[in-house]
Amino acid sequence: MGKITAVSAPKALQSSVWVLFEDSRGQFYAGGSAGVYPWRNGRFLPSISGFPDPRVTAMAEDRSGRVWVATQKGVCELRGSGCFADAVPAALRTFQAYALTADPGGGLWLGGTGQVLRWRDSEVLALGPADGLPDARITGMVSDERALWIATGAAASSATRPVD
Repeated sequence: MGKITAVSAPKALQSSVWVLFEDSRGQFYAGGSAGVYPWRNGRFLPSISGFPDPRVTAMAEDRSGRVWVATQKGVCELRGSGCFADAVPAALRTFQAYALTADPGGGLWLGGTGQVLRWRDSEVLALGPADGLPDARITGMVSDERALWIATGAAASSATRPVD
């Protein structure tokens, strides 16, 4: 049986850790209302800089190993000790994202208030209530080989990915 050990978050995150994420290289991060802090060698390092908004809501890694960060005012790519939006399409630079996942086909899905966006290459596709989204509050998403799974304030849903 394991044992739970309390770890003190940086003071800025102590009341609001919303995201825990580990990338494929084993780097662990904690994020929330005051940005993202990497964890290394038993301690938190200083916060990463450059977020469109300090309120980090989700993180995901795409199939090429790039780590993406969703905030309440846009998306950015984590590179070293900074987060950069230079590769992000204009439609995603201000999107209020609450959920984020990468799909096996190379796309990145973002869930926000009232819609889900898929970004692949230079194309952004928007899905909303007219496409079957059951509730405006997207609270989580995960993608697998079969579907995009969406958690909302009302229910969990499955959305077939668009044909490439």
